[in-house]
Amino acid sequence: MIRIIGGQFRGKKLQVPSGSQVRPSGDRVREALFSMLEHRIEWPELTVLDLFAGSGALGLEALSRGAKQAYFVESSRSHLIILKENLKACGIKADAAKVIRGHAVEWIRGFPDPGESCLIFIDPPFQEGLYEPVLSILASHRSVHVRSVLAVESPKSMEFQWPPEFSEIKRRVYGNVALQLLEKIGTGRKHPEKDLSLLGP
Repeated sequence: MIRIIGGQFRGKKLQVPSGSQVRPSGDRVREALFSMLEHRIEWPELTVLDLFAGSGALGLEALSRGAKQAYFVESSRSHLIILKENLKACGIKADAAKVIRGHAVEWIRGFPDPGESCLIFIDPPFQEGLYEPVLSILASHRSVHVRSVLAVESPKSMEFQWPPEFSEIKRRVYGNVALQLLEKIGTGRKHPEKDLSLLGP
């Protein structure tokens, strides 16, 4: 089991899927990721996409901190059962959590426009080569507005060529895992760190 790190559900224990391809973010890595986001993200009224959701830990952390709504996208039926049990354990209302059974690469093509910038967690199985397809779709997708923030967890050794629509805000390494925050800026723009709608001073 893992636990919620902060917010109103802090300390809640979450079930995690089993299997060799499952790699839930440990408490230490999630704590580091949300420390990178805390004091930068304006949680109220924020829409969150937890792609490759697994246990739903990342989306639940965001809801725990006050995010308005989270989409949980997961292709495995058995993982969805665990995800729904975790949502129930935290007392999440149906209007705050949208659970989708489907492959994230396909689902995000039809992602409904939230009308504002959003926060997107990208934490796929490391070995499946899904980073570039996901980032490519998000780069051109009209529903993913400029100044949306992407939180990407990847192997430390993995090298990325970000699409020009994204700028790296911050990168940190914890053991063999790298955490990156990206901002969608639109082609040809430079990223002024102080000029972010989701990120504070």
